[in-house]
Order: sequence, then C-alpha cells, then structure tokens
Amino acid sequence: MSRTNGVNTGLPNITDMPSFLIAVEQLEEELIVLNANINTISQLQERSLNNIGDNRVQSDLDSLVRETKAMAQGLRTRIKEMESLRSNSREGQIRKRRVEILKEKFLQAMQNYRQAEQRFQSAQKAQIERQVRTVKPSATNEEIQAIVNDTSNGQVFQQALMNSDQLGKAKTAYRNVQTRHEELLRITQTMAELTQMMNDMALMVEQDQEKIAQIEKNTAAVEADTEKALNETRKARTWAEKAREKRKMCFIISVIILLIIAIALAIVFGRPQKN
Repeated sequence: MSRTNGVNTGLPNITDMPSFLIAVEQLEEELIVLNANINTISQLQERSLNNIGDNRVQSDLDSLVRETKAMAQGLRTRIKEMESLRSNSREGQIRKRRVEILKEKFLQAMQNYRQAEQRFQSAQKAQIERQVRTVKPSATNEEIQAIVNDTSNGQVFQQALMNSDQLGKAKTAYRNVQTRHEELLRITQTMAELTQMMNDMALMVEQDQEKIAQIEKNTAAVEADTEKALNETRKARTWAEKAREKRKMCFIISVIILLIIAIALAIVFGRPQKN
C-alpha cells in the first residue's frame, strides 16, 4: 500500500480473505481518524470565529482541512477499489457486506463534515452582518445580504459604508469582512468537494440496491419457474399414476375375458359327444 503525505493512496493485494479483512480494518481505523479530524476542524472553526486575527489558528485550520480532504478522497478511492473485487460466492457475500458498512460509515462522516461546514458558513455570514451593523446600524436587510453575498472583493461593502460616520471602525470592519469572504469562498469549495464525494458514494449504494433488486427479481422469476416446473411434474406424476391404473385395469379385464373364454371353451369342448 502506498502513502502520500501520510494518506494511503492504494490497496495491498486483497484477493485472499485474510488480506481483505486486514484492509477493511485499516480503512475502519482511518475512518475513525477522519471523524476525529472533522471534530477538530469544527473546534478550530469556532476558535477562528472568535479570533479572526489569530494566524496560528487559521494556519492549523487550513492545514487540517487539506489533510482531511485528501484523506477523504483516498478513502473514497480505496472503497471503490474494494467494491470492484466482489463475487457471487459465499466469501464474496461477506466482502460485499463489509464494503457496504464502509460506505455507510464514509457517507456518515462526509455528512458530519458538510454539516460542520454549513454551521461555519452560517456563523461567518452572521459575523459579517454584525460587522456591518456595528458601523452602519441603519443598513437594510437587502444591503446586508448584498454584502454577505458580495463576490467583488468588498466593493459592495465599501459603497455601503461611504456615508458612515465611523471611518475607523469601518476600516477594521472592512478588513474583517474581506477575511470572512475569503473563508466563505473556501467553505463553498469544500462543500462542493464533499457533495461530489457523497454523490459518488451514494451512486455506488444506489447501484448496489439496483443490483440487489435485480437479483431479487431474478430469484423470484426462478422460484416462479421452479414452482411451475414442480406443478408440471406433479401433473405428469398424476397422469402417469392414472395411466398405470388404467393399464392395470385393462390387464385385469383382459385376464377376466380370457378366463371367461377359456371356461366357455372348456365347457363346449368338454361335453361328451353324441353318436
């Protein structure tokens, strides 16, 4: 198994069952680390909200986000590789179930990560709104939404504060808003990547469900054909039994007829002849 920047990028030879189970354990351990990273990211995001000028917190957050996204992408790739090694044997069914569990855990982790990003996004927008109202209490909801959604490097914010009588606070607020806009852009990108990974994994789950549905459909068809064949066999057996009874009856009747003929002939030819 190869590793890049501490992240596994491939699977060992897992064609035999012991190697497969070892690989599953490794992925489960990495999923635990992934979830721990997500919790730490959430904590760092909360700290960054309250310490906007703390470069160390922001650096730690950016570094952990990069590491966690790379880990998630590696996990997704290796789970998909394991998915491709399934078979219809009993051992293959065990592999299939273990991979399904991995996919469910991965999806749950990505869902937790996306929820953390959504909370951070909402908090950043709320902070921007507070910054605006601090320097311009009369700002309308429309103005605030325009500033929150601004993609023009703060131009909307500058225009909104042109008539503010608190220029000192306005400059500080402008820098803070710019920083939060940059963070919002990073959040948007991260959420897009998480959504893509979740969609990929969800598609795999959906394809599995379609395969299962097809197998169940085929099984039902086989059962129906088997039942039909059994019914035909029962009918054939019944007809055969009736045919044997008829043959037996015909044989008995034939024997009786032959006996009657024999008795009649004996009587006729057994009488004394008159001279």
